[in-house]
Amino acid sequence: QSLRSFFDAVGGRLKQIDPRHLVESGTLGGGQCGMSVEDFGLIHSSPGIDVASYHDYDTSTAMPNEDANQLQARLQLMASLGKPLIVGEVGMPAAASTPGCPSLAARSTLLGSKLDAAAQAGAAGWMAWNWVPEPVSGCTYDIGLGDPSLSVVAGRG
Repeated sequence: QSLRSFFDAVGGRLKQIDPRHLVESGTLGGGQCGMSVEDFGLIHSSPGIDVASYHDYDTSTAMPNEDANQLQARLQLMASLGKPLIVGEVGMPAAASTPGCPSLAARSTLLGSKLDAAAQAGAAGWMAWNWVPEPVSGCTYDIGLGDPSLSVVAGRG
């Protein structure tokens, strides 16, 4: 209820100051306080929020569905509210050759599956995490030049 009150007050004030731009919640959508699917609905039904956000760091499936990360349920909820949801971060660690870390090719395959699943389920947008011109070596979320994930993102843009 406190987060809902916050968004009612702050989002409402932002809309008074600038009614032409959308207000996004900036929430992660996982197991954080106030982010259960039910609470997500209460918070995002605020007239002070126009767009919901969600972060997907689940490396096990294309469509996160564990208790704290029910993306499909959140997308359906936002559709019922008539508001879009963007997957503001899709992040998966990978490396060119680090033992125990998924390969760059494996990441690009899962990234493609995630982006397709989110789009088919109604996500209004998504962003692969994290572009850097020169990724650090080792197992990292960084996506840089020569990473096959770039062609996945470009092909679905």
